[in-house]
Amino acid sequence: MKKSILVSLSALLLLSGCSSAVSQQSNESENTAAVKNAESVTLDSDAGESELETISLTRAPEPKQGGAFISINSSLNPYEPSLMLYSDWTFVFTENCYEGLKTYRGIYTVIGDDVICAVQEQEYPEYAHKDELRFKYLNEYILQSEQDIVATAAGDLFVYVNQIKGLGTFYNVTPGTFNEGLEPTVTFNDDGTFEMVENLLAAMGEYKGLWLYDGSQYRCKVQDISFSGFAGDSVKEISFRNAGSGYLYLTTDLCGSRSGHIFKFTEKEGNKPEETAKPKEKKGTVFIVAGADSNRIKVRNGPGLSAADTGERKYSGDKVTVYEEVSKDGYTWYRIDTDKWMAGNGTSFGIKFE
Repeated sequence: MKKSILVSLSALLLLSGCSSAVSQQSNESENTAAVKNAESVTLDSDAGESELETISLTRAPEPKQGGAFISINSSLNPYEPSLMLYSDWTFVFTENCYEGLKTYRGIYTVIGDDVICAVQEQEYPEYAHKDELRFKYLNEYILQSEQDIVATAAGDLFVYVNQIKGLGTFYNVTPGTFNEGLEPTVTFNDDGTFEMVENLLAAMGEYKGLWLYDGSQYRCKVQDISFSGFAGDSVKEISFRNAGSGYLYLTTDLCGSRSGHIFKFTEKEGNKPEETAKPKEKKGTVFIVAGADSNRIKVRNGPGLSAADTGERKYSGDKVTVYEEVSKDGYTWYRIDTDKWMAGNGTSFGIKFE
């Protein structure tokens, strides 16, 4: 089976953490020219017979996708606007309004390359009122704003941020705040849903909804609240800043939990992902035999050909750490990070250990 994706070089660099700054003065014609000159990538695979893919220069983008897109207008860092396209056809656009981040909400549709967002609610002052927001897919990974909004200008680019697998449960560990067993928790599930159990000081309540990761924050769109009459019963979005090393910082005022509270991934019964087992690590280097028909290896979210493709790829010479190995579907599968696995066959491609 042959699959193809058009990927701009700037998007590839950004997604790999190597993006150069994008000038705020970049105009629409320059952006359009950049996309026309973008590298076109064909991914060739044999539908279960090989984990290798070949890069060549042909064809057009894959079907468009939803998810989280973040502005690459470097002058707005670290308060970049972002567009969240949820699976229920609702959207949240968070804009840099100079005096703070504020949101537009509503429903969206995709017609051809156009993303049309009908605004139903907005937090903006009158000067920033909008009935509709419009974006255009330049390729699978890039949206372009079709209008001036506030800090966002017509022609600004928004790049897709890969959705990651559910992280499990985090506990509010803010010192001196909650008794054991009464800590608020938030659980991020693999299907893009979340549940947050909140301490209401006189009882416990629950938020449920959808979550996305926008590159720096876990943003939870609240769809259902099990309580009323307590602080936080009208909250529409709950955000956690990713602080790394298993820590999240709440950036939304709720009831018992407040902005600045610390949530930590904690090993409790039923909350022990693979990475907490801390197996013996092995250092290695990815190899693909020179002259092979293919030159990069897929990374999946689990061992086996049925595991989801993460979109990440490994190339010959990449340094990796292997945490465990599993034999499945005719390959040796190497876990190289949290929920990231690549295959090897020991001969034409795999990992050579130091």
